[in-house]
Amino acid sequence: MERANSDVIIAGGGIAGLVLATALQKEGLSVLVLEAGTYPRHKVCGEFISTEVLPYLHSLQLPIDELSPVRISRFQLSSTGNRSLQTNLDMQALGISRFALDDFLKNKAESAGVHVLEETEIVAHRSDGLLEIAIDREGNEYGAPWYISAHGKRSRMDTFFERKFLADDDLYSGIKMHFEGDWPADLVALHNFKGGYAGISAVENKRINLCYLVKTSTLKELGGLLPFQEQVMRKNKALDAFFSSHTPVFDRPLAISGIRFGKKEAVAGTVAFLGDATGLVAPLFGNGMALAVRTAHSMHGVMRQVNFKPDRKSEALQLYAKQWKHDIQGRLALSRSIQGLFGRPGISDLALMGARLMPLALHSILAKSHGKPILPHA
Repeated sequence: MERANSDVIIAGGGIAGLVLATALQKEGLSVLVLEAGTYPRHKVCGEFISTEVLPYLHSLQLPIDELSPVRISRFQLSSTGNRSLQTNLDMQALGISRFALDDFLKNKAESAGVHVLEETEIVAHRSDGLLEIAIDREGNEYGAPWYISAHGKRSRMDTFFERKFLADDDLYSGIKMHFEGDWPADLVALHNFKGGYAGISAVENKRINLCYLVKTSTLKELGGLLPFQEQVMRKNKALDAFFSSHTPVFDRPLAISGIRFGKKEAVAGTVAFLGDATGLVAPLFGNGMALAVRTAHSMHGVMRQVNFKPDRKSEALQLYAKQWKHDIQGRLALSRSIQGLFGRPGISDLALMGARLMPLALHSILAKSHGKPILPHA
């Protein structure tokens, strides 16, 4: 069995894992990122990130502006009964594909000195004193004083750690497609249909991302993606118009099943979780990409507070769990509450009518979908 030693192991090379890896490498630590997939690749994602992340990313020399993202400033919402409203966002967002963003972050991390191993799926973990051991599916072992898991929406590691959210049997499927056509670059739209909702917004290179979430049971009842799209989604007039006037880019939609929105913890034993591994924000509420950056920022900060000393790891993990509860847990809970109002005939219409009658309440909710700008650590 082979063991590669470093100061920090990060399992998962998505947004959270790569941002933290770059930050820690720049602090003088040696960082190993173990990524189950390869770069570049598309992922099921809303591909919408609020500009709250820019100050911190720029401080790490991660200028994602170089990727020519679109600037999004308007929000549109439609209900299952085809009622709609439109308003301005309280904070601008960027439309950028995960295909471009993750590859950019990976290249920047490697330029900073991070070692990224692709096609390396971690399936087990153990602690050996102050040493954390990650074990991949081939049986190879990787040791470091710090082990951080940024493994995404779901992973074998969730089963390994016996995480409680796995008991949630309310399963969703996420589907993503890119399109070509005429779409306002400054607009993000959320359209409801029975059993789910779809988000539409532009990304770089004049592509348009459509990503939708639906209960897996509802999808199965209709016999798959195409029947569901034709028989359910197109009952929403805005979605029907979109499908009629835009051309798909992918040969087939990208799909992921088994998505759960149950509560997750930020720390388990000697392991900290980042990004989606700490909890999924409902896409209707948006901004999971920004939350991923925020978790990386928080972990970076608490490790600095203990001077990156492994013998103070438990102190750092306690600080991280406390910050996560203060900064992120409430946003996840609010997103679950809002998600319960939509994708349901009648209820989504009432919710939208209420938003029309109480615009200040609507803007208060929209404001809570993002946080204050994420500032560099002093």
